[in-house]
Amino acid sequence: MIKGVIFDIDGVVLDSMWIWEDVMKRFLSRYGAEPDSDLMKRIVQMTFAESSVFIKEHYNIPKEPEEILVEIFDVTREFYDNEIELKSGIMIYLDALRDRGLGIAAATASDRSYIEAAFRRLGIESYFDAVFTCRELDTAKTEPLIYLRAAESLGADKDEVIVFEDSLYAIDTLNKSGFKIAAVRDGSSLKDEKAIRELSDIYLENYDSFDLFSEAFNL
Repeated sequence: MIKGVIFDIDGVVLDSMWIWEDVMKRFLSRYGAEPDSDLMKRIVQMTFAESSVFIKEHYNIPKEPEEILVEIFDVTREFYDNEIELKSGIMIYLDALRDRGLGIAAATASDRSYIEAAFRRLGIESYFDAVFTCRELDTAKTEPLIYLRAAESLGADKDEVIVFEDSLYAIDTLNKSGFKIAAVRDGSSLKDEKAIRELSDIYLENYDSFDLFSEAFNL
């Protein structure tokens, strides 16, 4: 029996994956540097602490790792405060899940402050019973900890929740850990689509039809 769902946020609830290259370009330009083409792919699997150390060393940034994080967060916050919108059709799913009495939690690699700022601006804060962040748990989605904590908050075991994700590395973690997976199509992950489809229980091209999702998991 499904008791709840867990949503990744960037690329799944928010149409926000496009901002990250711009964030790094804006930040690194302050120090006369340009991001490598694979920078985001490399740091997305790191903790915040690890990524700030990597950026400092790789680009010779004359700041401490903690200062680097603060600067990046400031640049990022501007996008979440003013520009990022919802993924098309996501409200269909949020409303339908609530109508079925399912708990909803968020599990995000992004910082709580700007996720919650975007939620408030877009009017979806009340849909989420809990928000978990990799930074607060000092983890990354290469490990299942954040999903396990989110499931626990919903009073559910891992086989009693469905996790919505868009990134291959996170979906791989979920698959190996025995979670039910609803993969969501996002432009940032198209190169990994074949592998994502193979590892997931369902692949959602969009949020147009809740019935297809509901039937897949017998909701």
